[in-house]
Amino acid sequence: MLLVLVIGLIYENVLVPSQSVAQVNDTTLSRGEYWQERRFDLAQEIVQNIQFSTMFRDNPQIAQQFADRSPSINLQVDTIRSEPVNEQTISSWQERQLLIQGAADMGISVTNDEINQALVNDLRMAFVPISPTETITPTVVPTPTTTITPTARPTVTPGGPTTTPTRTATPLPTVTPEPTVTLQPTPEAVEANQLVPDILNAIDRQYHIELELVNLSPKLTVSDFEQALKRQYGGQVLSRKVSVALVPTDAFTPTDQPDRIEARHVLLAVTVSADATDEEREEAFDELLEEAEELADDLRDGADFAEVAVEHSDDPGSRNNGGNVGYFDADGTLDSGGVLDPAFVEAAFALEGDEISDPVQTQFGWHIIQVIDRQYSTEEQQLERARGEAFTAWIDELREQSEIQRFPEPTPTSTPPVPLVTEGPTPGPTYLPGPPTAVPTPPGTPTPVIPEEIQGTPISDDADEDDVTPTRTSDADDDEDDVTPTATP
Repeated sequence: MLLVLVIGLIYENVLVPSQSVAQVNDTTLSRGEYWQERRFDLAQEIVQNIQFSTMFRDNPQIAQQFADRSPSINLQVDTIRSEPVNEQTISSWQERQLLIQGAADMGISVTNDEINQALVNDLRMAFVPISPTETITPTVVPTPTTTITPTARPTVTPGGPTTTPTRTATPLPTVTPEPTVTLQPTPEAVEANQLVPDILNAIDRQYHIELELVNLSPKLTVSDFEQALKRQYGGQVLSRKVSVALVPTDAFTPTDQPDRIEARHVLLAVTVSADATDEEREEAFDELLEEAEELADDLRDGADFAEVAVEHSDDPGSRNNGGNVGYFDADGTLDSGGVLDPAFVEAAFALEGDEISDPVQTQFGWHIIQVIDRQYSTEEQQLERARGEAFTAWIDELREQSEIQRFPEPTPTSTPPVPLVTEGPTPGPTYLPGPPTAVPTPPGTPTPVIPEEIQGTPISDDADEDDVTPTRTSDADDDEDDVTPTATP
């Protein structure tokens, strides 16, 4: 019996913790190390909830929702060893190893001083100074950040404030955190090293307060918070240093091209049957070309663009808005997510000033286009975007070249995903003639049948967020009709 007990203890405390869980090239993650990584993940979640609860301190109902999460996270600490391996924790570790190993090959590393400076620069507004007896009630809390993995943009902040279009080219507004605060300069290393213990103690104190309210004992320590935050900010600093090395300031040349433009148009729709020949299609366009040229001349002679659009445009999504299609980028993507025809986009970005275009042919017909506003990134914003793109390309290349393994390999799904079942022609068109107008489903096309096996499966959202241009919802979206001009296939 004693022998069995000893063997069991050896297995649980020696053999199991030493088992390999994942590997990136020559670096292996043991199960014991995985348990620590998972513990740090939970500690980081606690810190984020404390930040959010203080951010919404003026709204007790919302603040309490975040405060209520700490006890449930705290309870997860006891189940780390028994729960299934958390794949997100494994993935984050692998990405972090790619970053560390790739940076080492470039001769780049981070110091403890640099990590402390980044930590204090981000958290001191929330957690210092406070007295030893008071709870945390910071005046401003910055948006909490999560561990930066190489797949994320390390420095670029997406989105921005809503803007009102003008007829003159305007630079993009500087993106600022909400609420707006006066950012303090990065502290010197000596100051940062002195403030880190104060921040950690403040976090730990608030953590204890939240658990005491529900009569729970804390499972995490100050050391857990320290290592979790230093892991997080170490990744951020290292990502930043790599991105700067990839695109040095003195090697970057900014562009004078706008990031986004606002345009309006008049569309003369060309309608042909689906089985029309190329000659018949060309003849249909030729029949409306002269009218389109006359409208372009009238606009150049001073005709009111909005009135011409209301009277002549066949685009219901913009006609009643003076032909305004809203803002879109060089890929033709509108704020709403719709995509304009490439020929339309190319012609619009080529216009100068308030120039009226010649008729532009797309699959929808003839467009007469005028750009009414241009938005530009500052040189600094362009530089940060270039660094984000370079960093992403760099880490993607590292991932392809590295040997990344899981132990044991994840078991593939026993039943392969069943594809969506559709019959009949695929709905179209791909591009929009103007603001996103609903594209009708061709007659006889049934609603796709979603098999029960994949219903409710979450959809991954991996959209890039490195664009620093502001977001604006076009007024044209409010005037959408249910009818779309017939598009030439």
